[in-house]
Amino acid sequence: MELRDPDKNESAKEQLKESMRDPSNSLRRVNFALQFGIKLDLETVNKEIDRQIALTGGNSLDAAYARFVLSFTQNKPGEIADCIKRFRDEISRSINKDVLVSTEVEFLVLAGRIEEAKIRLKELKQEDLNQEIVTRLKRLISESTENDPVKTRIEVYQADRSHVNLYNLVVLLEERKDWEQLCHYST
Repeated sequence: MELRDPDKNESAKEQLKESMRDPSNSLRRVNFALQFGIKLDLETVNKEIDRQIALTGGNSLDAAYARFVLSFTQNKPGEIADCIKRFRDEISRSINKDVLVSTEVEFLVLAGRIEEAKIRLKELKQEDLNQEIVTRLKRLISESTENDPVKTRIEVYQADRSHVNLYNLVVLLEERKDWEQLCHYST
């Protein structure tokens, strides 16, 4: 809480830095450190992750979560997707499957690697993925290959009229400043 408090932010950052010196806390604090602009020695963090993975036989939740968070330090969407793929088995021990799949597919799409995104989603259809997430990812893939994502979102909404699909449509219409259609779908 203090990290978000402008009056206590600096002292909270110092406390966070100090707590990260303790190996028993360091990995679970990586996310906060990155969020609040604390410079990390990524090589040292990766070595600690590897050490924890070795010590626990791959069953360190803190190490897996830190590895997932560190994937976002990559410079490009494709590099993030590659990092997640490289450490997928390790990361999947602590990250919800829906979150992991969504993140990987979204970054593949952002990298323009649409076929890989389709393959990844297809590989996982047999598993127990949340169907709303599957629908959202299919829409994301579809919209990335089409010229008119509004049309796709209208079709998705008209197919099942769920609040989630209506929300997604309205958000896109608002982003595009399509006030006429926004008025139609927001009533």
